[in-house]
Amino acid sequence: MDKETKIIDVRDLNTPDNWIERAPELIRLTGNHPFNCEPPLTKLLQCGFLTPTRLHFVRNHGYVPKIDWNEHRVRVCG
Repeated sequence: MDKETKIIDVRDLNTPDNWIERAPELIRLTGNHPFNCEPPLTKLLQCGFLTPTRLHFVRNHGYVPKIDWNEHRVRVCG
């Protein structure tokens, strides 16, 4: 996981998330959908207490929305 290599995995082809590139080194924790994964434990242990961005965890409860990032806006208010 030292490179930022990402692919569209064939296991994702028949899911709503078939357009999202994945890092093939990530360990899948569920079936195909929703996509939940994590980096190998050996890589995490080598990094210590802080998880680097490249060794991210993925947790989804549904499909990933397909949005146009040039048009999408997030508003936080309270």
